[in-house]
Amino acid sequence: MFASDSLPSLAGAAECVVGWCRKTEDPENEGRLQITWPSEDGELQSQWLGVLEGLSVAAGDRVLLLTPRNSSASLVVGVLARPATAEPSAQVVRLADDRPVRVEAPDGQTLLEISQGPDGVQVRLPDADVHLDTPGKLAWTAESVAITSRTGDVEIQAAEDVVARGQFIRLN
Repeated sequence: MFASDSLPSLAGAAECVVGWCRKTEDPENEGRLQITWPSEDGELQSQWLGVLEGLSVAAGDRVLLLTPRNSSASLVVGVLARPATAEPSAQVVRLADDRPVRVEAPDGQTLLEISQGPDGVQVRLPDADVHLDTPGKLAWTAESVAITSRTGDVEIQAAEDVVARGQFIRLN
């Protein structure tokens, strides 16, 4: 592999510290976390730090910080085990400044967009064709339901009976 003399010295390569996450909502939307940790003299320090991509961190979690020797900034690189009694935290995404939340494919294509509009929450699926599939029952519940086809037919298919219940059923 490598000759032993070509490997960098690992002495002093990095510093690890345990801290805890105070806030997960970065005010500058840069994906950072507000982390607090004790300094060598025992004073508490708090700073917005970068986090490894894909790491799920909740406010209150104890985290492992790593300061690479070629950087002055620490990074959040791990979450210490949560107590067994802790409730699993949900991941929260908040809309900021009327910007939508977008889910993208690895190639950058938009798969789903959620936004707050004048008529309420809007969910947009920008693909020309969308297939919704579930192994169980799919149910919609709302005060009223409207189905609109912009240019084509509305088809209803069932392996068995099609049942329509209502006070009145109007067909054309």
